[in-house]
Amino acid sequence: MKSCKKPLIFLLLCLIFFLIAAMYFRPIEIEDIWYHLKTGELIVTQGFLPFHDVYSYTSNNVEWFATQWLGDVIFYGAYRLFGLLGLQLFRCLFFTLIAVLLFFYLKRRLLLSTAAILTLAVSFALFNRLFCRPFFFSYLFILFYFYILTLHHKNPFGKMILFIPLLQFVWQNIYIGGAYLSLSMQVVFLAGAYLDHAWPGIAIVPPGESHRDARHIVTEQRDLLMLIGACLFCLFLNPYGIKGILYPLRIFFSSRQADMFIGGKFISEWRPSFNTFSGIFSSYRLTYKVMAGITAVSLLVHIKKVCRAQILLFIVFLLFSLLAVRLQDAFSILSACIFAESFFDCRGLPIKVRERWRMNISLRRIAKFSFGLFLLSILAWRCVDLFTAKTIIEGKTWKKYGSGIDLESNPELALKFLDEHNLYGNIYNSDQYGAFIIWKEFPKRKVFIDGRFDLYCSSGVFQKVLLLHRQEYWEKLVRDYDIGIIILTTDFLYGQNINVTRYALDPGKWTCVYFDGRCVVFLRNEKFAKDFLGRYKADLFGKPADTPGILEEYEKSSLKYPNNLLLRKIIGQVNNFPDPLDSVAKGNWLINIGSYDQAVVQYLHALAINPLLEKGDFWLGYCFYKKGSYDNARILAKRALEIEPSDPDILLLAAELEKDRDAGRALYYYKQALRHRPNDPAARGLLADFAFLKGYDKEAIAQYLWLNKVMPERVDYQIKLGVSYGRLGEFNKARQVLEKLLDYDAGNIDAHFNLAVAYRYLGLIDLCKKELKETLALNPEDARARTYLLELERQ
Repeated sequence: MKSCKKPLIFLLLCLIFFLIAAMYFRPIEIEDIWYHLKTGELIVTQGFLPFHDVYSYTSNNVEWFATQWLGDVIFYGAYRLFGLLGLQLFRCLFFTLIAVLLFFYLKRRLLLSTAAILTLAVSFALFNRLFCRPFFFSYLFILFYFYILTLHHKNPFGKMILFIPLLQFVWQNIYIGGAYLSLSMQVVFLAGAYLDHAWPGIAIVPPGESHRDARHIVTEQRDLLMLIGACLFCLFLNPYGIKGILYPLRIFFSSRQADMFIGGKFISEWRPSFNTFSGIFSSYRLTYKVMAGITAVSLLVHIKKVCRAQILLFIVFLLFSLLAVRLQDAFSILSACIFAESFFDCRGLPIKVRERWRMNISLRRIAKFSFGLFLLSILAWRCVDLFTAKTIIEGKTWKKYGSGIDLESNPELALKFLDEHNLYGNIYNSDQYGAFIIWKEFPKRKVFIDGRFDLYCSSGVFQKVLLLHRQEYWEKLVRDYDIGIIILTTDFLYGQNINVTRYALDPGKWTCVYFDGRCVVFLRNEKFAKDFLGRYKADLFGKPADTPGILEEYEKSSLKYPNNLLLRKIIGQVNNFPDPLDSVAKGNWLINIGSYDQAVVQYLHALAINPLLEKGDFWLGYCFYKKGSYDNARILAKRALEIEPSDPDILLLAAELEKDRDAGRALYYYKQALRHRPNDPAARGLLADFAFLKGYDKEAIAQYLWLNKVMPERVDYQIKLGVSYGRLGEFNKARQVLEKLLDYDAGNIDAHFNLAVAYRYLGLIDLCKKELKETLALNPEDARARTYLLELERQ
């Protein structure tokens, strides 16, 4: 590579790869990696390969295969040699290796600058899925497969294709899904060779060949057929045999898993993602769309010159990426390679354009300067991010350069508290804590649930978790599994945990014994000694303000001075916290459990320390809104909107404040929030309920239809959908919705009554009376049903 001999270009390339490596050196997430490490440890130290679940007491002995066993062993090997830092370095170097290999592949086909830009783009796309899981090995194998199959297409007499069965064997044992991706790529290239054979009159002539005759095509087809046969044989070369290969396909044959998958409640990375083309300003999604767009344009422009197998490969993996979010990153790698093959190798740029580019020195200088400025800005951003990242290692908080475990979700201190006091019993834990508890505590403790949602869908546990918005289901869960300990994150995004916390706040049944602002532990009163519960009872709410009437005074002053820094400083001195984020975390937690006065105190502390705290005015305004102080809430929401006019949370708060004053403005705010957060069920739920109450039935129906697909367990949404259909006179649709709901929840009184109304307007009087009697059987004092039934009998 002659150009790399130039010192400036060589330094620029080094800077690019340093940037990519620095970007990938991130704290280890708290989720699935830990049960992968534990599985790798069991395999290496005990030779134990699980054939059923051993980590959970709720799904104990349910069939479960460690189909990614080789990846688990690799991860554990890196951890055993160099600890947590070794695991991070391994991930960092692996992703950097992918970027290096991709760059040198692209450089042989594109201009040096174009190859560098595409490499950076793909690196940013991969950054979104930077989870330490065996799946990320697939990126490297996909790159190898594309190179070997493309090389074989151009020269069917080469021997590189013989490496594919070996790659298949390694790939499928590292990650079981690799078997399906591998066979998909081979079948696509076989189909491309068949198309070459079926229409020889327009056969593609790859660059460097004068003619692609029938002998080349027949040889390619024969070799690919033999290759597919060899790879099918390799499917059996795993510890679980044919069962291991078929294990991921259970989702299509298990009704429980299929319902959860289609309903959007299955593993988020594998759920259907036809809404992928939303959120255009998300960096990773924007990269995915740009890569798909430029590659599609290149293929269309050179449709007669491009390899048909590559066209088919682009289409197939585009569909895969739309069906599963996780495959968007693999698609980005393939898009870059297909673009390189289709564009420059097919002489996509006219010779005159190339010559003008080479002759126009000013334009080239501007392009190089812009590209350098872009690199430096990204590098500066990454350095700031590294030096300000707060992480936790072995229970202590450090300012580390991207190392450690994610501070936001590390329950290690809570687990130490349980161990120190010998507190044992069945744990209810939030799903993102499950894997970490497995790593730290197995076999002493088993978890309620973790990130293996396919397992918990099969056993029915995950379906029970989704019903915890109703107290009777929570109480039944406690009885069925004899739960004695609750350990939860304070992350307010996990809705079922909020409801569990509300039930756990019952002082007659549960006691909070540990709270560190990030993690909370409750103990069931009847399971533990009263003297221990009284001695370690934790203060969830923080200390109240000592100054008399300080909250009332702030409410009065904030009407005139919404950013009264002096008053905030006074409150900050009452109960000062060294880190405002601790107060924000407590405030978020207190909001979720309904303690708004105490939440205001926490946010005031945070704002006293940092008056420019991000979204501080929004959180304070939200507390005042929930307290009923709407004037203060409107002032703070208006101020927050001036700073962040496109923030969905602030827009939703403004809409809630305006819905009883100005319905048109409220509808505008709701739609603006939904435009910026189209996949948020909470935002759609607020818009749907607002439209339902104000009589915008068409809007309500559109939103409830989306919500019922994503949240099938929300019966109130289904009832409102049926009522909205009824208001518009579409009683047949209302009947269908409500009948389906009663199949799921036969004891729902509102569903029975509204179905009776639909039957009446459809002229089905006997069915109407039957539903009204069902309603009265469930609730004999239901005045609506009794009055309705009397009217029908009189008629």
